Amino acid sequence: MAKDDKLILVAEDEPQIAELLKMVLDMKGYEVKMTSSRREAVAALQELKAAGREPGLLITDYGLIDGKTGIDLLHDVKAVSPETGRMMLSGSVTQKDLDQAGLPEVQALGKPFTMSELFSAMDRAKTQGKPSVAADAQVSMGAVLPPSRSLPPAAREALGEGSGPSIAG
Repeated sequence: MAKDDKLILVAEDEPQIAELLKMVLDMKGYEVKMTSSRREAVAALQELKAAGREPGLLITDYGLIDGKTGIDLLHDVKAVSPETGRMMLSGSVTQKDLDQAGLPEVQALGKPFTMSELFSAMDRAKTQGKPSVAADAQVSMGAVLPPSRSLPPAAREALGEGSGPSIAG
């Protein structure tokens, strides 16, 4: 089964961050499957695989709603879907932590980060280092702040014309 680089599985337990990540990834042409727990993410991966699909990438936060960690989920995905690229968004977990957890292939992206950094990390996770060009948006203290100039008119209208929403993470 070949992986689908346009299909992304996201595990994020903060609804506002999850919603904004989905919006940004949708706007970039990705098909996004959102989950908020390790259990949901593993079930979604199993459903996708049963349908003959394998996501090109898993993006997970460190803390998940069911009390499990993104590191637990990364190990699960590595075991059942080794071709799926994996990355973690976290304000506290570093690349060194992932290396020590036996996950050196996983991309760590620390908060705060820009959307350009997000898309570059995604490319590294999926294609082992290919660079990416993306719209510049700021993520601060776990908050995604897309500048209105980089969003399509419908999204600017939905978010307001300012610098975008501030979502605490």
